[in-house]
Amino acid sequence: MEKLLVSPSPHLHTKTSTKSFIGAVVAIGVAKMTFGGLGQNLFNPAIVGRVFLLISFPTYMTDWTRPQGFIGGGIDALSGATPLGAVKEGGIAAITGGLLLGAIFMATDYVTSPMSNVGGIIFGVGIGIITMLIRYFGAYPEGMSFAILIMNSVVPLINKWCHSKKYGR
Repeated sequence: MEKLLVSPSPHLHTKTSTKSFIGAVVAIGVAKMTFGGLGQNLFNPAIVGRVFLLISFPTYMTDWTRPQGFIGGGIDALSGATPLGAVKEGGIAAITGGLLLGAIFMATDYVTSPMSNVGGIIFGVGIGIITMLIRYFGAYPEGMSFAILIMNSVVPLINKWCHSKKYGR
């Protein structure tokens, strides 16, 4: 996952591999294994690695070069922080970039999301509000990763407040 989140510059292949390795070490070593390994992590490891790379190497992570196409030199789609920043004023920023990736794949991680339906609604609304605030008032064009991390830290409280009753009680 980390390899997909860094710049696809062909002349920076060794730098890309190094950054991907650093992100993977932080994701697995810090975000996952610190809390006990598989199924025990408080934060989504892929997002922790991405946010670490974004904070540590901001120009590298946002300097997105146009990738070379596989067939015929064209590309099917382009997503990332720089294209998202370009369409931020265009009104379609709500459905571009990492928003769909984060909403569909990362926010729905079983380990780091609430257990109840009401908690899931609170979690999703919280992610949406924080993402909007970061996009409109923050320095980063995409706030989905930060929003998911912030709401992951609130999940234990949401689970405590919105737990479902046990059957028969």
